[in-house]
Amino acid sequence: MGYGVTLTQDSQDYGADLILYKDGLKTVVQAKRSKNPVGIKAVQEVAGAVRHYKGNKGRVITNNRFTENAYNLAKSNDVELWDRKKLIEFILTAKNCK
Repeated sequence: MGYGVTLTQDSQDYGADLILYKDGLKTVVQAKRSKNPVGIKAVQEVAGAVRHYKGNKGRVITNNRFTENAYNLAKSNDVELWDRKKLIEFILTAKNCK
């Protein structure tokens, strides 16, 4: 898909799991595997991580869905939220690109 990817360290990652590079932009990603809907904590973490890593934008990706409060906070912090549906769509698109 044209992304350069850097994994952050396993601990003390400042709220980021991946740093993506594409088209001159740096996207800071927080990945959440969860049985429950993901709330505002993940959005807060990635918003801080964007500043720490000097990113252009943040993204939280989950295998579940997000709470309404997470959507509200993401909107005011320019953070993209990828729920299960968006993640599956991306995976299928990536498979077709190979």
